[in-house]
Amino acid sequence: KYAYNNIVFLIDVSTSMRNDDKLPLLKHSMRKMIEVLRAEDRVTIITYSTDAIVVADRVSGDQKQELIDLVESLEAKGQSYGQQGVNLAYDKAKEHFIEGGNNEIILASDGVFNSRNFSESRLYRRASLQNTLYDVRISTIGFGTSRKALVFLEALANKGKGSFIVIESRDEAD
Repeated sequence: KYAYNNIVFLIDVSTSMRNDDKLPLLKHSMRKMIEVLRAEDRVTIITYSTDAIVVADRVSGDQKQELIDLVESLEAKGQSYGQQGVNLAYDKAKEHFIEGGNNEIILASDGVFNSRNFSESRLYRRASLQNTLYDVRISTIGFGTSRKALVFLEALANKGKGSFIVIESRDEAD
């Protein structure tokens, strides 16, 4: 009944995610998302801080424990080079594209990007273009309370034809 998923989870593990209302809630919500994956679904997990790193590449959705263990091992440290993470996420989403499937990047972040080459407008254009040309959406999950950062995440999701939610509590993470 449902299209197969090619999901790229792009997870912010920079120092700004250390707070109790950020990385712990992110991990909890990731476990919940992993629980609903099917064997036909494919998952790539990319983390970013000072570097963007592929920690799981095209893993079957039935490898739940492997995915959960990866998420549980995440630690916050380093800069917030989110631009590099987004670039890598789009590359992976297109590499593993499923024709007729749900091809989506899910960015989980507090929305603080501090890359030297970061430009909100350039990222908005890229999100719109990637959706138009390649049918790859970007959705965002916001953590923390920075109004400016959350507005940025919401605009990015809108430009990329995805969804935006804010998680401020464990109940919302469920």
